[in-house]
Amino acid sequence: MKWYFKLSLWLAGILGSLVLAGLMFLTFGLGPLIKHGMERLARERLNGELTIASIQVNPFNASFTMTGLKVKNPPGFAREDLFSMPFLMADLELWDLLLHRRFHFSRMIIHVASFDFERRADGASNLDGWLAAAKAEKAGRRAPPAARPTRPPLAAAQAAPVPARPASDRATTPPELIIDRLTLTLGQIHVKDATNAALDEMTLDLAVTDRDLTRLKGREQIASALMAEVLPALMAAQTRAIFQKQSAVGAPLP
Repeated sequence: MKWYFKLSLWLAGILGSLVLAGLMFLTFGLGPLIKHGMERLARERLNGELTIASIQVNPFNASFTMTGLKVKNPPGFAREDLFSMPFLMADLELWDLLLHRRFHFSRMIIHVASFDFERRADGASNLDGWLAAAKAEKAGRRAPPAARPTRPPLAAAQAAPVPARPASDRATTPPELIIDRLTLTLGQIHVKDATNAALDEMTLDLAVTDRDLTRLKGREQIASALMAEVLPALMAAQTRAIFQKQSAVGAPLP
């Protein structure tokens, strides 16, 4: 009987080691794996360079933290970074995802440090490559499936027409998106447009710090809430920048 006991201990030790290794991978290895995947996706599918300092995933409370995300500008433009997001944190309600197939975030924090827009004298901008790649990716996802070869009818009883599946099939409908509380910080937008003298070069400080948006449900509502925060801040920042620019050159104010 002793060998049964020893075998049980050995199997229990192996099982415990595997469980511990799995938990350590979820805690420490999943973040680098996601980081590598996102950077490779940007290079292969969007023709851009994206770097991330670190990603940490806590599988026990479904928490995701990302630091130091930067999107590089294409060659030939003045600034190094097109987009910089130093911090993003999200707490996902895991049971909502598993049971109701919806992305329900109880807490989300987004800190955007800078965004750069530049248009050269030839009309090319630093966003052209990203927009073209995103448009091609979207068109590829919406391409109709290839027609399947038709089969001869089996029998008259089976020849009755089968109702078509609705276009909004569950497999193709994106999951619902809910954010209970979103804390938003927005930094600067750098604009340089060689085709527009009024926007030759300008830095717009949005000055949005720890702005809380609550009870956001659905992508349209989230987009509307974000635009309601961004547009007034953008207009105020543009007014300040124009005022400062005209004051610096001694031009009369409008």
